[in-house]
Amino acid sequence: MLSRPFEPGPELTAALTRAQGNAGAYATLSGQYRSAAGTGTVFLSAAEKQAYLAARFPATFAAISMALSHLLDAYQGSDWTSLLDAGCGPATASFAASGHLPGLQTIVLADADQSWFAIAKDLANACGNGAIADANAVAGPLSMVRAQADLVVAAYVLNESASKEQDTLLDTLWNAAGQAILIVEPGTPHGFATIRRVRDRLITYGAVIASPCPHQAPCPLRDPDWCHFSVRLNRSAAHRRAKGAKLAYEDEKFSFVAALRNPLDLKSYRARIIKRPVKHGGHVRLDLCTEGGAGPRIIARSQGPHYRQARDAEWGDIWPPHP
Repeated sequence: MLSRPFEPGPELTAALTRAQGNAGAYATLSGQYRSAAGTGTVFLSAAEKQAYLAARFPATFAAISMALSHLLDAYQGSDWTSLLDAGCGPATASFAASGHLPGLQTIVLADADQSWFAIAKDLANACGNGAIADANAVAGPLSMVRAQADLVVAAYVLNESASKEQDTLLDTLWNAAGQAILIVEPGTPHGFATIRRVRDRLITYGAVIASPCPHQAPCPLRDPDWCHFSVRLNRSAAHRRAKGAKLAYEDEKFSFVAALRNPLDLKSYRARIIKRPVKHGGHVRLDLCTEGGAGPRIIARSQGPHYRQARDAEWGDIWPPHP
């Protein structure tokens, strides 16, 4: 089972709550990201950065945390002690990784906008995260980064660049990854198109796809379908205020791919649940991705233990569960 919850802890949440985000700044922020998709790095004003902390940090943290959990669920190698957080922003991926990797000692924060580094370190000091507070900071184009780390994470980064720039950046990131790489993008058709391209290119490098795919074969999904997952997180009062939202929760949809260098580090599995399970009185429908393709499977009550497992299964889980 995955490690839950996928939300910032109380100290980090308290630090984020102090960000004075408002709905107007968030609307401007959202427009910035929508208009900049595929055009390059987005540089935010101070007010927009505050809006990001209050309104977007919790959701991106949750998505990265869940994606990392899926990667770790398929990993059986040695512990990772170093991380490159590429396009780090306020170190969202570093904070998420800290909750899953207790042995994490060395972190490199890389971003074209160096003003994020001070924000990240302030958050780290506020919640006592020494690894992030003491992180090495590298400013400038990500394609020029020469740092090395066991794990490289690039979250909500590649989608901002044109296809040719994505390839150059992915080359750099894969060369930096000593053991594993994790790429996370929005759970939209456009975000998944980026992930599909990344997956194909990683395979040409000789990378071993670890998650979410249970195989190295071509992706079986075809338009208008796309592979994405969802994580639900609670909204604090500050979070709701920053987004101008009323609901006490939100569902962040994301697409991702994770790959390993060493095939022996992969804990193999047969299938991934790629849509929300549909539960009926006497059976459960699971939409599965397998090496043989993607499609539904019916798990009937008569199947005993498998039926009980299917009743507990969630969108994104491996199938059948690891013993």
